[in-house]
Amino acid sequence: MGGNRLHYSVNGQKIRHKTRKKENMNGGKFMEHYGLLSILPPLVAIGLCIASRQLILSLFVGVFSGALVLSNFNPIMGFVKTVKISISTLASEWNAGIVIFTLLLGGLIGILSKSGGAQGLVNLVISKVNNGKRGQIITALLSILLFFDDYTSIILSGSVMRPLTDKLRISREKLSYIVDSAGAGVAATAPISNWTAFEVGVIGEVIATIGITSSAYIVFLQSIPFRFYCIFSIAFVFMIALQRRDFGPMYHAEKRALTTGKVIKDGATPMAGISDAEFAPPEGIPLRASNFFVPIITFFIAAIIGFYVSGGGAAAGGIAEILGKADALGVLVVAVVVATGISGIMLLAQKILKIDQIVDAWTNGLKAIVFTIAFIVLAWAVAAVCKELGTAKYVVQALVAMHFPPGMLPFGTFIIACLIAFATGTSWGTMALVLPLALPAAHSIDASMIATLGAVLTGATFGDHCSPISESVVLSSMAAASDHMDHVVTQIPYALTAAAISAVVGFIPAGYGVSPWITIPAGLIVAWVVIRLVGKKTDEKSLGVSHLVDLNESAVNSGQSI
Repeated sequence: MGGNRLHYSVNGQKIRHKTRKKENMNGGKFMEHYGLLSILPPLVAIGLCIASRQLILSLFVGVFSGALVLSNFNPIMGFVKTVKISISTLASEWNAGIVIFTLLLGGLIGILSKSGGAQGLVNLVISKVNNGKRGQIITALLSILLFFDDYTSIILSGSVMRPLTDKLRISREKLSYIVDSAGAGVAATAPISNWTAFEVGVIGEVIATIGITSSAYIVFLQSIPFRFYCIFSIAFVFMIALQRRDFGPMYHAEKRALTTGKVIKDGATPMAGISDAEFAPPEGIPLRASNFFVPIITFFIAAIIGFYVSGGGAAAGGIAEILGKADALGVLVVAVVVATGISGIMLLAQKILKIDQIVDAWTNGLKAIVFTIAFIVLAWAVAAVCKELGTAKYVVQALVAMHFPPGMLPFGTFIIACLIAFATGTSWGTMALVLPLALPAAHSIDASMIATLGAVLTGATFGDHCSPISESVVLSSMAAASDHMDHVVTQIPYALTAAAISAVVGFIPAGYGVSPWITIPAGLIVAWVVIRLVGKKTDEKSLGVSHLVDLNESAVNSGQSI
């Protein structure tokens, strides 16, 4: 691993920082970045988010700070580049598909709420799910059930379960934490999900460069037991619910919700744009759970058929190939359109809503997503400007200079992936950058390649969970109608705890050959003990709440519906 030399070439006012490595993880190629200025955009964006809670402005200033560096500190050209970068993010077919799918899914949820279907679901399960423990567990299970797509899991489980969790006095901060950790965590770990094709594709390209002929999908499957952070973070959700203990800012949020009925704190700004009243079912209509279940089941069936047909069907070589070939976003867009159409037809046939009411509900669902879409676009812009500045390359090179021994390489790559994903807000981008560096390094120094692979994939997920500019974190705040920074602040202590256990109990032993079938149980025991020792009770009995009652609009503290 050779040393670094930082060169400054000055030409008038132009300053270009170049870092050259004689030898690096990927066999000696040049890695360019702008030195410390490379980390300016994430520092500015995240710092302003925390300090001001002005989310859109913070991201815009973060993009501008990076564009300013790229424009040789010319403020006019920096502003122009900021606008260009922000607009260019939508030129990506994938990004545009995400925007369209998210908007359409918001429209469907608007109809499900207005039709009384969502409320019918709550009425159906409230007799069985009548306390906070059961409410948290059922929410996590729903998120896991929707494992095939993290966006779908987060948006649906958060929006659908919110009326129930409000009644059970579960804070919006806790709801957003559950859907974020369970939804994104399971999608990142499941053998079949929208993450699978991407991860297998990157793995296949990297192992081919180092002469490994094994199936990329088999290598992917072998790495699952080494996804320690994903495993421990999902387990943490259930342990918190089962023990009814919380710590850090989440304890105060849960105590507030349970004792006062305020599921969001005074002065908080739920990340949604439409009030509950806009989605309330008209008085006197039947609240039928079937008006929720049928469209959602339709969505699942349409998605399954779409993936099968788009991925080549019977001619494909298996599930992995189908997922790899399928147009995932195109399939999901069609599925949500079909589900929306079925929902509209059902409501008209039952004379529950008129056509204009259905259209209004659908439109309101779209409106409720607009702010979130703006935030996501600017988050993409931060990631784009970070790419141009070489932010990830700077972080990688700084940490590689620490010269990790073979046994510590999984631990080191986990830390690298965590930091890059936190700074850029993108897990997939982190995987695409770090894997081509980490796997050849592991191969060349005879370190555990599978443990190193798991470290990169799960480390990217950790950073994505903690960063306020991450798409999944933004969507979780939106779906739960939580204040975005309250979600971030309450989730970080739990994510850091799971990450620390992953690093110490998982990756350090794994780097020295300890089986994950030993480290996983050990990590789960440590997680349970930490919650037991550090957490404080947040159940009804401990906080003196004798029974739960329906919360009226004022008790819910004017929460948002989507």
